[in-house]
Amino acid sequence: MKKENCFVFCLIIFVLGVLACGSVFLALDEYRKPRYYAAIDSLSGLDPATDLGRPSLDPLFNITLSVASQGFRHSECIPPGTYVEVSYRGSPLATGTAVQLCARPRKAPREQSLVAWGRGVSVPGFRLDNLAADARLGVEAFEVTLQMPPTHDHVGKIVTCKARRVGDDAALRAPCDSSNMGHYWTPSPKDLHGGA
Repeated sequence: MKKENCFVFCLIIFVLGVLACGSVFLALDEYRKPRYYAAIDSLSGLDPATDLGRPSLDPLFNITLSVASQGFRHSECIPPGTYVEVSYRGSPLATGTAVQLCARPRKAPREQSLVAWGRGVSVPGFRLDNLAADARLGVEAFEVTLQMPPTHDHVGKIVTCKARRVGDDAALRAPCDSSNMGHYWTPSPKDLHGGA
């Protein structure tokens, strides 16, 4: 093989290798899942001495949500109208709605605060007893669930943040689990506001 042909051949192989690596990088970047976080900053209406003996509860949770984009090219968002529910061992206690929150690619996570509340919420007796016992010991942990509606370029999602303790700053460093629900799925919010 002549020297010029060898050079051209090596150049073609090099360019094809770069294109192949770039394609693999872009394909893998497309599938990097965003990270979602939730922390419960404070709560009221669930004091074991004054509230948990009542037949119905009026809890209020101050929550911080956070989103981070793990990709190099795409921003990730919590879309407007995202339904947020706080529950204790599967019993819903409070709901709220998030506004749009977006994080740029590979930048620091973005945060927003919101209030989730319930009015006249009924909790099964055994579950209420568990909550009262956990609250007296200071070990109550809640689940924060986000139901994200589909948007024009993203599928709907359910994000589940388990074992969230009140005032636990580390919760904003513990990613939540997320599941894609498809383009035609719609959130199913519960009315925990007593018709308000």
